[in-house]
Amino acid sequence: LDQFLDEVLLERAVAAAQPPVTGATPAERRRAYLSRRAGLEKLDDTDLRRDYGAHPDRYRRPALVRVSQMFFPTREAADAALRRLKDGAAWMDVSRGSSAAPNAAAGGALGLLARSDLPQEFEKAIWALPAGGTTGILAAPHGFHVFRVEERLDARDITFEEARPGLRISLAEELSAKAVEDAIAEARKAFPVTVLEDHLPFPYVGTNPKAAAAR
Repeated sequence: LDQFLDEVLLERAVAAAQPPVTGATPAERRRAYLSRRAGLEKLDDTDLRRDYGAHPDRYRRPALVRVSQMFFPTREAADAALRRLKDGAAWMDVSRGSSAAPNAAAGGALGLLARSDLPQEFEKAIWALPAGGTTGILAAPHGFHVFRVEERLDARDITFEEARPGLRISLAEELSAKAVEDAIAEARKAFPVTVLEDHLPFPYVGTNPKAAAAR
């Protein structure tokens, strides 16, 4: 219910805005109102650089490894696959022919992972590998794994130029969320809301003031 009331209050805020907001539809008018209120049209590199400098941890990329895996239900199947790899068979061929991983046909790619993303029981074995390195057979309760490190990326700071597109989006979202919050708070003062609980088919547990309806 509170979410619905907030939507109504935001509509009231848009309708009461001065100067009036233009737009062909309510959604367009709301976007224009929030954009104006949040100052999105005035966002420039100065704002983005200020936000970039204020949150250095957001733009520090940890060391990463690009990992692929093969999975086998039995030790015998894992041994046979590992022998093929040692004899020079391509990882992709062995994966397609022997692995039971869901994405075996694509080589079992797991993507880029930080050390903290790796399963604890496999972390040391995987992290110790160079690019192109393959683990031995690693046992798990549900079967047997072989991992390959495709690529290693060192930890580094993301530059402002790299971060700019994401910075603009995140800062715009942050300012827009604040604009919504402030608009609803002001509208609640201008258009007070009281919930008449007796008119509802369920108990009201929201945060708006409530009063029992006259009987």
